Amino acid sequence: MSTLTPDKAVTAKEDELVKSINGMEGLRLDDDLPFRAGHGTLGISTTLLANYVEIRPGNQNNPLILYSYGIEIKPQQERDQVPVGRARQQIVRLAFHRSMPDNLQKNAFTDYSEFVYFRTKPRTASNTVAVEYQDENETEPRPSPKRYNVMFNFTKTISIQDLVSSVSCTNPSDPSFRIAKGPLLQVLNTFLNHHARLNYKSLRQIGGNRTFFINNAAECLDLAGGLVLMLGFIGTVRAATNRILVNVQVKHGVFYQDGQLGQLMSAFTAKVNNIALLGKFLRRVRVLTTHILGKSGKQVERIHTIAGLATLDDGKTGNHKMAQPPRVPKLGAGPKDVSFWLSDDNGGRYISVYDFFKMRYGITLSQCDLPVVNVKSKQNPTYLPAELCRVIRGQPAMKKLSSSQTQTMIRYAVKKPQINQRSILSHGLKITGLDPKTNPKLGSFGIQVNPKLVPVQGRILQAPKVLYQGQKAATLSKARAWNLSGFRFQQPRELSQWAWMLVSVPGFTHSEDLGFFEPHIRRFRRSVASTGIVMSEPAANKHVRLHSVDDPELDGVIKRAAGLYQMLFVILPKKNSIYKRIKHLGDVKYGIVTCHMVADSLVTKGNQYCANVAAKVNLKLTGRNQEVERTRLPIVSDGCTMIIGADVTHPTAGISQDSAPSIAALVSNIDAKLAQWPAALSVQDEAREEMISGLKAMLVSRLQSWVATNKQHPQNIIYYRDGVSEGQYELVISHELALLREACKETYPPEATKKDFPRISIIIGGKRHHSRFYPTQAKHTDKNNPLPGTVVDRGVLPAERWSFFALPHSALQGTARPTHYTVIHDEVFRTAFRENEKLRQVYKNAADLVEDLTHSLSYTYGRATLPVSLCTPIYYAHLACERARCYLSNLYDTSPDVSVDGSSAQGQTPLIDMNAETKLHGRLKDIMFYI
Repeated sequence: MSTLTPDKAVTAKEDELVKSINGMEGLRLDDDLPFRAGHGTLGISTTLLANYVEIRPGNQNNPLILYSYGIEIKPQQERDQVPVGRARQQIVRLAFHRSMPDNLQKNAFTDYSEFVYFRTKPRTASNTVAVEYQDENETEPRPSPKRYNVMFNFTKTISIQDLVSSVSCTNPSDPSFRIAKGPLLQVLNTFLNHHARLNYKSLRQIGGNRTFFINNAAECLDLAGGLVLMLGFIGTVRAATNRILVNVQVKHGVFYQDGQLGQLMSAFTAKVNNIALLGKFLRRVRVLTTHILGKSGKQVERIHTIAGLATLDDGKTGNHKMAQPPRVPKLGAGPKDVSFWLSDDNGGRYISVYDFFKMRYGITLSQCDLPVVNVKSKQNPTYLPAELCRVIRGQPAMKKLSSSQTQTMIRYAVKKPQINQRSILSHGLKITGLDPKTNPKLGSFGIQVNPKLVPVQGRILQAPKVLYQGQKAATLSKARAWNLSGFRFQQPRELSQWAWMLVSVPGFTHSEDLGFFEPHIRRFRRSVASTGIVMSEPAANKHVRLHSVDDPELDGVIKRAAGLYQMLFVILPKKNSIYKRIKHLGDVKYGIVTCHMVADSLVTKGNQYCANVAAKVNLKLTGRNQEVERTRLPIVSDGCTMIIGADVTHPTAGISQDSAPSIAALVSNIDAKLAQWPAALSVQDEAREEMISGLKAMLVSRLQSWVATNKQHPQNIIYYRDGVSEGQYELVISHELALLREACKETYPPEATKKDFPRISIIIGGKRHHSRFYPTQAKHTDKNNPLPGTVVDRGVLPAERWSFFALPHSALQGTARPTHYTVIHDEVFRTAFRENEKLRQVYKNAADLVEDLTHSLSYTYGRATLPVSLCTPIYYAHLACERARCYLSNLYDTSPDVSVDGSSAQGQTPLIDMNAETKLHGRLKDIMFYI
């Protein structure tokens, strides 16, 4: 490995800016976020490569000035609507590439929707272009095509030099320091994205900045079931101190298999033999046909979007039912069986799809076993035979993968760090528009690219001691994992009343004899006892044979167990929908703690598996598994600080039903030991709403639990929040901080709130970013990743923002993904550092405090013998959200728009009280039920 050093000029600017900030007490950023309290100083210094490259857009002698024009589209016929989405982009593409002079195109770029930017201001007599619409894949316009006027209206002049000046400014009072960087960064992102959209026949861009190769067979993997995996990259322009960077990361996307539609159908039904699910799978797939003759008498390409298969109620629903609806004998019928009304001079008649294509186009269909597809709507269908349709390449599939597809994807996509590092430089720069050989506009606009990854400084924090019973410290490996063998939990509990049951379903591969599992249960009890848990003989066991997931027998079994036992162990064939139903019955309906074991794991895996289950058992019994040494938990170890973790889970697009809600989860510690983290759940007022609407009531419940345990209110509240994007930081402050304060005002005595208690700090943590780091020193590597404990708060981050990357864990495989933390509100850390002499003896600044606490929290995760990638409160909140999804699995896990016979299933899901279905039973409200 080569020895590299971070840019000294950047480091000097970072230090200068922090020094200026520290000399301006009380100054805040315009968005009300706190300035960085300093750069961290703890740990062993190391140099890393970040997956960023530097760009230089112009300079002071030749500044990059752009002229922005807004795009307005008007239909020439008043009856036509203003286009949106794909159609709008295509109209702009036609106007930009077919009607704009070459010299203007060379010096312009566009987002193909709202704006076009010119390097030099156009000198044209007219700013309006007439466009005759045709699809991007079609060879000529359709008969009587829609026509539009596209107008380019000057909006403003943009100086990218303002951005360059701002990132190099170290005086927070200087107006240039406080300019809005976001809009300027977006212009540069648009510039880079233009490259992919210009080359749409070989590249496919999804979601703004994810670009995929669609013609590279070597980078395409068959996932089976009609889906393929394609290689791509994401490129995002970021502002860092003293430079502008582009974050480039490998991405993989799932796409529909292209080619003949019949082949796609066969690939799907080979894995899923369900015609209703095939119709759902094909919905919104775009296909190309060539059976129609154009003006020249030659076949022309036409694009259609599949609405579904032919169904029994086509033309029979809606406000305008067809007088002669199609005749469809069954869902998935072929061209000989599906007939529609064909009007003629004699009034009309029914004709099959097969006969129509033979009569009209002279085509004798040969694949009549394939279902016909509807390419219009259920109310007014238009049918095409599958054999005449070709699936267009590069269509993203928003589908839930099967377990086998997921495993195939992971095996292919999870590559060694050095492979991804090389791929970014060899392919990533080209595909994201950062290679001047493939993107000549870089030269036209005077944008220079340094095609090397940026070196940055990292620090490797020391691992805290992990303590078990008798304050016995675990021995950590290089990967910072430890073995539980020979250790007892800090506070093991007693399990005196428990039972176990075996649940079998048709196809269960293990013995259905309870006696077969009894020796394995005894081995499990011995393993549990070795951790210190006192576990009596089971009070009962039972074999439950289920005929279906909804078999009512299961309800009765759980109900009876709830009145008899502390805990019910359940042996399942696998973790599936039965698991979810049992969790709902136990957690919500009847109030009994359940612990599941997969039959194969119980039988074939050894003591390590049993020990992992024992860790969950002790937590569910309100026990304490391990502790982290007090000296590594600043502020928290004195017992006056509550730590909160919060997350929101949302419905999955294309999978969940439209009525599926978003659900929030909040967990909090009950004392300084950081072992028990009960949770509160709340259904959001609006689906896909990230701000937590029920936060006040959730915190009130947790504060009441804290007071019951500690006989006093916490002086500090540290709020770790997951799932929030940078653009939502201000919303968290304006909405969630306000609700936190309302909850405190309601529960704290007046004299405490008058003293400004509690102090609240908010830290956003998340892994939904694209930053990765690669070690440059052999002694600081872990499977070619940075060593566990690595922290980065320089080089690729704005020095004014209080943020850092933390990598406490060792990646099991592939490239390790750090967690990005940002302090967006602080009343705790700066105050504690200023007022506590002991803290100042250990730490150089408040940034050290935050980084060390966050790092140590990763070692308090009670069901693992290693540090976790997300700090424990966020991790637990995520688990609680996942458990809440189990309670509404009928809404989250599937979206059945059609029943087996093809009739509409919309509106058939019974209305349920989602708050009632997610409200924990009273016996579990102070228990870690979600573990």
